[in-house]
Amino acid sequence: MDRIYAAGHSLGGMTVLQLAGAKYDALTHQSACDQNPEGLVCSILNEWDIGKTPRDIAALSQDLSDPRIRAIVSLDMGGAQVFSDQSLAALATPTLIYSASAGHVDMDKNSRLLKAKMPTNTVTYLEPTGYTHFDFMGLCTEKGLDILKKFELQDVEVCIDGRDIRATKHRDVVKTITSFFDGL
Repeated sequence: MDRIYAAGHSLGGMTVLQLAGAKYDALTHQSACDQNPEGLVCSILNEWDIGKTPRDIAALSQDLSDPRIRAIVSLDMGGAQVFSDQSLAALATPTLIYSASAGHVDMDKNSRLLKAKMPTNTVTYLEPTGYTHFDFMGLCTEKGLDILKKFELQDVEVCIDGRDIRATKHRDVVKTITSFFDGL
């Protein structure tokens, strides 16, 4: 019971940050989207119609912190710009932040932003060279890349290097996360 951890990839990173005590702030979210409406998180949340109604804002703004969570891992998180600065500065939960250096999510508005706004004594930050946002997802099937090329060309990047290279990265990520948790 004293070793309960949480990890989240992409928007799942928002969830684990909320479990650690980060608080959604509608004004911060709106300001970020006003500055960059085409940004990944703003475009996704707008496309999904999330955060527009008072009911959504109330649901997103509720305190989701769980004191049983002893540490968290954020894997190339998207959505850091929706949290209040005060809640990020107050996070005491040990946090491992993985950022993917190759492209899909803007690191300056997400993983690097978290690192800058959270207490330095709680954060371990990693930005390994050559990792993509999709390297934290499952392995693609042997035919996955061909299927995407044929039917979903806009999503082909999901399976580029999605088997052997990704499997090697998974082993490294698991080893690092396990060491992080074991060190607590």
